[in-house]
Amino acid sequence: MSPRRGRVPFRATPARPPLAFIDPERRAASGASYGGHLVNWLLATTDRFDALMGHAGLVDLERQYSTSDVFYHRERMNGGPAWGDSAVWEEQSPSTYVGNFSTPTMLTIGERDFRVPINQTIAAWSYLQRMQVPSRLLVYHDADHWIMKGKEARHFCQEVHDWLAEHLEPEREAKKRAEAGSAAIQGDFHPECGGLGLASAPSTRARSRPAIGHACWSLPQGCR
Repeated sequence: MSPRRGRVPFRATPARPPLAFIDPERRAASGASYGGHLVNWLLATTDRFDALMGHAGLVDLERQYSTSDVFYHRERMNGGPAWGDSAVWEEQSPSTYVGNFSTPTMLTIGERDFRVPINQTIAAWSYLQRMQVPSRLLVYHDADHWIMKGKEARHFCQEVHDWLAEHLEPEREAKKRAEAGSAAIQGDFHPECGGLGLASAPSTRARSRPAIGHACWSLPQGCR
């Protein structure tokens, strides 16, 4: 990260020589940690992707700086503290450009992440929901900055594949869901349990998905 971040034009050039397995009409981007920050920056500054996937990425420089387990280097890179006269804090926060959010985005985070605390991912997802952008939120209870446990990592990878299929292969995904029929549980939300729940996504979660977005979590004991 540096004060120049966001000022270098983003360019996407076709692969040369042409590769048969690359489809220039279907594009997705993903990233974790600083890569997750860049995913949020793409969300804020371009609509050229069909889908985005971000893990543990900050969306607001000041709020990440004030809640992270690392502190001082942010001031050095951003030209002073958040309450100073540096414009970087606002200009280079994806949250400044929420009005541009339009790309379907899946966000994941470890609940024990102290580097980029969970508040950043919840905020990014809330902005997506407010803008009515198709979005998915997954919070892994036992993960920190990285998803290290085998079962959770496998679930994460499957979720990434599902998200890509949903937004890059919509016809194939629609056929797959139709074949599943009424066996799928309808809906992910349980308002009677207190609205949004945050947790690891169980393998038995619903596969049908609301039009706008959804979160996935372990149901409270009284709602199972």
